[in-house]
Amino acid sequence: MDLLLAEKISRLGEYLEYLEELKNCSLEDYLSDYKIRGASERFMQLAIESIIDIGNEVISVLKLKRAERYRGSHSDNVKAQVQILRCVYLHMRLLYTVKSFQRIRRIWLS
Repeated sequence: MDLLLAEKISRLGEYLEYLEELKNCSLEDYLSDYKIRGASERFMQLAIESIIDIGNEVISVLKLKRAERYRGSHSDNVKAQVQILRCVYLHMRLLYTVKSFQRIRRIWLS
């Protein structure tokens, strides 16, 4: 895998982990604490930007033609990008699941 792409996927994983931690906050805390709300919004923004960057990097690595427009477009490149993003999402979920099992195993064995 391209080193830059691996780095971007790794950063996306970090942002998703931060969001996972923030998910444990109550709605009351979220609404009343601007720091929690701001961190949540920022990490969500960074995660979305990372997904877009990953898609663009994959298009570049695979030397695919960029779509002229996205709205209403049914080009093969847009479909390919959606498939790639689905794969990245599944990869991230798998990494999260593995890390969760590792944490559970450490707790259980201690």
